[in-house]
Amino acid sequence: MNLTKLRVFALTAEHGSLTKVANIMGKTRTSLSMALSSLEDELGVELFERTRNRLVLNDAGAALLPDCRNILNMAESLYSKAEQFRQGDSDKIRIAYDDTLPSTFWRRQLVALSDEFPHISLTAIKSSSADIPTLVKENHVDLGYGLVFSSGDDPAIKVRALHRIRMMAVCSPLHDLAKLSNVTSTDITAYRQIVLSHLFDEIHQDFRPISSSTMSFSNYQEVLEAVVDNLGWGIIPESLVKQELRKEHLVVLKHPNGMYYESFGEMSRPNDHTVETRQALIDGIEEGIYDLF
Repeated sequence: MNLTKLRVFALTAEHGSLTKVANIMGKTRTSLSMALSSLEDELGVELFERTRNRLVLNDAGAALLPDCRNILNMAESLYSKAEQFRQGDSDKIRIAYDDTLPSTFWRRQLVALSDEFPHISLTAIKSSSADIPTLVKENHVDLGYGLVFSSGDDPAIKVRALHRIRMMAVCSPLHDLAKLSNVTSTDITAYRQIVLSHLFDEIHQDFRPISSSTMSFSNYQEVLEAVVDNLGWGIIPESLVKQELRKEHLVVLKHPNGMYYESFGEMSRPNDHTVETRQALIDGIEEGIYDLF
């Protein structure tokens, strides 16, 4: 049994016309008619009711079509997996992401990837935003998702911006900075800043603290909790602080840069062909982000 014959059968069932199938496959109508007749001879049954202008599935064709499509899908999966190995790719993907976006978002994305690509071995690492560029550069992961700041200036990192995230400088309503009607840079440097910790020495300057006194945590959620507990002030993505602002557990500092935007994006290594062959895996992540805002 020949896959081309099965594909002719499936496409003819869908379009009802060998002329249309010939245009799709780039073959002559005569050759497709012969392929279809050969398949019917091999199976020992006719698959279509033939009218002058259209081919319509008969009972046998309707019963056999699902199995035909299953065989074609299995063959496509087989060729796709073989192509990965031909290009030096494996069936593994390693992703690092920060907590700028909620954990429920990542759960949905990882479940979707697992369902669509059951043969893929997926490693997902939740990491500090400050460490993700280095994880990508040093090949600890294939793809990184997080606040990119100026990582696009680094020739060792390829950045694809996905969304703009508003960052907010916030503190507890009980904090001394909350009582000031106009907060200056001198004011904020005088108080402890809650910041992201990092494993690597090489981090972008935008992740470096402003204040001389700091307390650091590995993710924004813990930074948020420390600020709510009035341990200091911090700069946190709006996606995490908006509920606390509504509850009046936090206030935005009255500083000229108390609110500003940064890019959330995907980071990879330039000319990394292994990432390119996996691109279909992460298209849903880009689409899913827009559903959040």
